[in-house]
Amino acid sequence: MATNKVILTGKINEMPSREQLASAAANNTCVRFNLAVAAQWQTSEQLQTEWFACVINGKQAETFLRYTQKGASVKINGHLHMCPFETKEGQSVYGAEVVVDSFQLLELPPESLQETVESIAQPAVSPNRRQEASDTDTLKNQVLEFLKDEHFI
Repeated sequence: MATNKVILTGKINEMPSREQLASAAANNTCVRFNLAVAAQWQTSEQLQTEWFACVINGKQAETFLRYTQKGASVKINGHLHMCPFETKEGQSVYGAEVVVDSFQLLELPPESLQETVESIAQPAVSPNRRQEASDTDTLKNQVLEFLKDEHFI
């Protein structure tokens, strides 16, 4: 029985890039990103970073772009795909990439959490309604304190 399954947890090292595939399919979006995964080898006490080229297609690619960014921690489930490419010298070689079947957003970078909290807690009232704005500021402070206490920011 053959198995081709990959499960990785790591951080996105740069903003994922979108590509439109030349296809007749309704949703032909492709997103590529590199995932940094910290690993500790048995012969070393230091953490080593391994980089994995990943690709995600279709509707999931749109969702991935919407909710992830540089520095986000994600868990991906997928499989390896061997890709032929040509070197600068004209030699044909193969490289592996992880084709993502599903993903789970684990954590956003701290500055992104701060922006998200601020956008959620923005007062949706006119300036002459000071009491409601004050209540919104209180809620904003409570949310920020919770995130700090739970070490999200």
